[in-house]
Amino acid sequence: DAWRFLLRLPALRSLSLDVDREAGFAADLAALELWNDGQAVRLTSLSLDWSSMSHPPSLLQFTSLLECLHDLRQLRLQSCDDVDRTAFLALPRPELLEELHVGASQHSDRVVDVIPAIARMRRLRHASLEWNAPVDDVEAILQPLSHACPLLRTVALNVKDSAQRASIVVSSTSETPAAAVVWRGGFGRDWTRLTELSECCAASAGTRLC
Repeated sequence: DAWRFLLRLPALRSLSLDVDREAGFAADLAALELWNDGQAVRLTSLSLDWSSMSHPPSLLQFTSLLECLHDLRQLRLQSCDDVDRTAFLALPRPELLEELHVGASQHSDRVVDVIPAIARMRRLRHASLEWNAPVDDVEAILQPLSHACPLLRTVALNVKDSAQRASIVVSSTSETPAAAVVWRGGFGRDWTRLTELSECCAASAGTRLC
């Protein structure tokens, strides 16, 4: 079995699939129970693009895959319409994840609904959460992530024009006392957490981020 052989290669750490239904990968990915035999897959990076899949895996099948990824550091999902918060909650060691990219997701959960699951990713550094439905309250996304993910430096969001802001200051809460965090937006999709290092880099380039 090709998938079983591939995923048990001892040196395999990264897997990227741009699934093509003509190549027959859709049927293979639909059999994700291959991962559900009690053996953890040692992948640190997983990238899946389901934009060409006529019959993508179900949420249950995809969740079964994530449950076996104990070393995952990077997760990239494109056109993952059926993936919701339960999939992210299935990660056995969310605190190891450093990069999360979710693109063109049309599932029923709003971005803000998935934030509690993402907040478990304590070492997250970069997040791209570009749901098709635009965000109307950026602060509701950045505030919990600022305190739950202290290493988080950039967040990409699909933001409504009416919700665009140049910067956002996230204050501490009584539950999570901490210094205020400033995010720079610049009326674009990318939000950058201001740090002494980022300001020094901006100053050396002739601009200022605050």
